[in-house]
Amino acid sequence: LRELRRADRGRLVELFARMSPNSRRRRFLAAKTRLTGAELDHLSDVGHPGHGAQAAVDESDGSLVGVSRYVAYPDQPVVGEVAMEVADEFQNQGIGRALARRTLAQARANGMTILTATTLSDNLPARALLRGFGFRTWSAVCGEHEMTLDIGRSAWSSDHRGG
Repeated sequence: LRELRRADRGRLVELFARMSPNSRRRRFLAAKTRLTGAELDHLSDVGHPGHGAQAAVDESDGSLVGVSRYVAYPDQPVVGEVAMEVADEFQNQGIGRALARRTLAQARANGMTILTATTLSDNLPARALLRGFGFRTWSAVCGEHEMTLDIGRSAWSSDHRGG
């Protein structure tokens, strides 16, 4: 595990290609066959307090097998959204949990106080993972669950096991 770098842009494309259509739909909340240049710019614009990301790297070939990130809302610099993806063949191995733990610690260290996440209703594994870190559903409308964590006040800490 390490911080994602701007130079990982090509690896992000490769990770996206390794994801099944269903995993892409769950991550991006809609069917998606490719990432646009603007999306890649956004996803690789990391390394500052408003956008941090962690990467799981396959040591055998240097490829990314998962990424977890937070991005601050432009009008609320201490409130951010979290998202993550793990290549299908590496799911259910604890990678998402390890990435989330590091991303939440990074967000807290960079001054985030509230984190949100949006999941599709059928994405039970993601909601279970988030609940393990203390996220709570505050809205469930139109097939999406909006979840939130007050990271500044919660009992969560970087050594939290996440479920």
